[in-house]
Amino acid sequence: MTSSAPGPGTLRERKKQRVREEIYNAALDLLAEQPYDKVSVDDICARAQVGRATFFRCYGTKAGLLAEFNRRLAELARTAIADRDA
Repeated sequence: MTSSAPGPGTLRERKKQRVREEIYNAALDLLAEQPYDKVSVDDICARAQVGRATFFRCYGTKAGLLAEFNRRLAELARTAIADRDA
């Protein structure tokens, strides 16, 4: 019996990840131009060319997106430390 739930390598999952990356990169670009409190979800959605529902489905809130920034920054720091110690 096969599962109908998409696996990590499915087209659906890859598209979801691609949309998350587009939102993330759009937000990163906007935050390079202006402070966090001046960047709205609508600004991010317009730059990423996605709807608000898509943004909220991917990140929940603007703070959720900030948590993703922090997670990625922490991962970069861990990798840099591991590379230095190797």
